[in-house]
Amino acid sequence: MGGRIEWIITGERLAAVADDWNRLAAQQETPFGRHAWFEAWWHAFGGDAQLRVCALWRSGELVGAFPLLARRHRLEAMVNEHTPVFSPLARDGAARAQLVEAVLATSLSEVEVDALEGCDPAVEHLIEGAKARGRPSLIEAVHVSPVVEIESDFAAFRRRHREKWREIERRRRKLEREHTADFAPIARPAAVLEELDAALAVEGSGWKGELGSAISSSPQTLLFYRRVAEAFDATGELRLSTLVVDGRLAAFDLALLYRNRYFLLKTGYDESLRTLGPGLSLRLAVVETLLRAGPGRARVPGGRHGLQAHVRQRRAPPRGLSRLSSQAGPRCSLPLPAGSPAAPAQHLCPDQGANTARGPAAVVSAPSPWPRLRRSR
Repeated sequence: MGGRIEWIITGERLAAVADDWNRLAAQQETPFGRHAWFEAWWHAFGGDAQLRVCALWRSGELVGAFPLLARRHRLEAMVNEHTPVFSPLARDGAARAQLVEAVLATSLSEVEVDALEGCDPAVEHLIEGAKARGRPSLIEAVHVSPVVEIESDFAAFRRRHREKWREIERRRRKLEREHTADFAPIARPAAVLEELDAALAVEGSGWKGELGSAISSSPQTLLFYRRVAEAFDATGELRLSTLVVDGRLAAFDLALLYRNRYFLLKTGYDESLRTLGPGLSLRLAVVETLLRAGPGRARVPGGRHGLQAHVRQRRAPPRGLSRLSSQAGPRCSLPLPAGSPAAPAQHLCPDQGANTARGPAAVVSAPSPWPRLRRSR
């Protein structure tokens, strides 16, 4: 297959490959493979984990990148509940296969990759790669996204979904009749961090704040969204839709506008105005604006914790997310090759005495009876 595998293990080296990374990520249809996304994720959520990005180079060109981190004897994708979708970056099928082979060749006992779309070619590469190495795995459905078909103009869409949207429109009319309502759908923020903080204050003012699940409730989560907002605002792709009622922010949508596609990241509304449906009224304004702008697609977040939908100009099948995990059985590994993720300094082989230590090698414990390999249907 050719090429050179590099394991990126420092934030400095990760930052240094930003331009090469973004050239590779340009072939993906979502913005969630961009360097800024993973760099923000690592700085916010990396914690005490070790950075382990598997990079593939050919003739000085980055042709593959698998963003991972190591926790004890486990490799995990740089993914959590704030990741809409994940996919290893690869120029072609050969690059993807070589990345997967390098990842599965490490002596770490488990590899888990979450938030893969069921149709992602990496799913089959991971399954076949694990099978070839005798690594047991399990496949389970995690999450399936519904698809909403829309027409090419708002009037046709409104007629088709009149029964479902009638109540939203009634609340919107009441809102505009009884209050001063200013809608700013799909707008670029003028002062990105100031406006983001105001939006997140609204999100944290209700039940999310009380339960500690609001973005502002977690310093790590807040750091992530601030870094994402700054990075994508710098490229002109950040959008902050807002609804201001009687001079105060009542609802917001934080999104990325990428290649004429609208990716909604977070949404919130003032719960004291819930009877007026400010969040749904703003969403109606966003959909109307998208339809009038021409062909495109809107993707609504949700993942494991809510509704996710694709709004397209054409019909499309449901798309789901996968969680893949593969574990190795009991074995004593050979020393890791140079450039591989470093194992802890000392590991004991099953047949060695307590005083016999080896260098960069690993003893992999027996996996649980059913290691997890979850895949969406």
